[in-house]
Amino acid sequence: MQNFIIDTSVFALSGKSEDTNIEKNNLCMLKNNIAYLRKLQYNNSVTVSYMNKILLRLRDNNYFFKRTEINSRIKELLNKNPDYQSEIGLDSALFSNWDEFLFKVITPKRIISENDKPDVIRKGTIGIFNNIPDREDDPSDDYINKTALVETDEFYKELPSEFLKAFMKYCGYIAELNYKYYSFDNNYFVLGGSYGNQEKKNITVTLNENGTVIQSRINVVGIQNTDTLYPKELKFKDLINACEEAIKKFSEKLDFGNDINNINIKNNLIPRAGPPEKIYSYLETLYNVCGLAVKENINIQNEKELVELLNSYGLLCSTDEEKYAKNKCICRHFFIKSGKKKFFNIHLKPATYSNNTPNEDDSNYTLASKGTVRIYLDWDNSEKKFVLGWIGHHPPFCTHCVNTTCQGY
Repeated sequence: MQNFIIDTSVFALSGKSEDTNIEKNNLCMLKNNIAYLRKLQYNNSVTVSYMNKILLRLRDNNYFFKRTEINSRIKELLNKNPDYQSEIGLDSALFSNWDEFLFKVITPKRIISENDKPDVIRKGTIGIFNNIPDREDDPSDDYINKTALVETDEFYKELPSEFLKAFMKYCGYIAELNYKYYSFDNNYFVLGGSYGNQEKKNITVTLNENGTVIQSRINVVGIQNTDTLYPKELKFKDLINACEEAIKKFSEKLDFGNDINNINIKNNLIPRAGPPEKIYSYLETLYNVCGLAVKENINIQNEKELVELLNSYGLLCSTDEEKYAKNKCICRHFFIKSGKKKFFNIHLKPATYSNNTPNEDDSNYTLASKGTVRIYLDWDNSEKKFVLGWIGHHPPFCTHCVNTTCQGY
């Protein structure tokens, strides 16, 4: 999976200019940025990841505007110069759910209202930064001091220094993951502003950790050039069809357990759950990572490293809550290829939808929707293979488990 990390600059809209040409260019830039971002979001062969606290940075630096404010500016601009109608018309649907997008998509799982205190920590609900261990906030400020890039002035012309600081921290962090797990070609920083229509660039990053210097690299690309980087997306009739094709092609390096069968794959799921193209892309990426692990002799020593590795390749992944391992949850034991049952804790999360609140302790909670798919897996370091135990619906939470004798019930 290609992972596109969306920078704050993609959402930046500077204050109103009395120069109609400048005002038109600013509004058109944001409109075009969001159009390309929508294309990214609907592509099933890529992962879209958001930096933490984007909304907070926009607000603090006066680059945040609500839909009504944007529409008011467009209307005022068109009154001054109706010839701009074809470029920035009021009939565009791009900003129709703008406020909802900003408050719900690039903020925590709970809905953030515009009246929230400015010190609220916001983290993206979509993307790898919601899953990597210890990534509850931005990477530490240490990354600003130990990360050296030579071309930041080119990326951040006329944008606030706070945007650049966040970008530098994430560059250092991702460069470190790229160096550790050889994920150089899977991660792209997506920039707006004056860099919004630029082609992909490969940038060398120097990291200095207490005198130990390593060189890594990152990719940067303008938001309006991201569509040149998409892999060709395959089409599948349904989830079963996608899984059958993946099992046929990738079994050499992926051990598909005995619980991975058509009955379990379709049980409690709609045919287009996943969707199927994304599930196939996830399994294809696992296959490719196995080959790279052998080639580069990558050793995964613990669950934290495995979760880091998978997320660094754009595979949304995390461990289950501790209570499931503590109580040896029977619903997370799956038959592996040898015929034995094994407890699985780590799972990929290619598709997540909830019928109600995402808090399973809430009495109104209902089991994850029939569009949600989970892939449970583990890593065999000696064989350099992934052992897969489950592809199918979300296992039951404690409140819905059939094992009423379990302490977590």
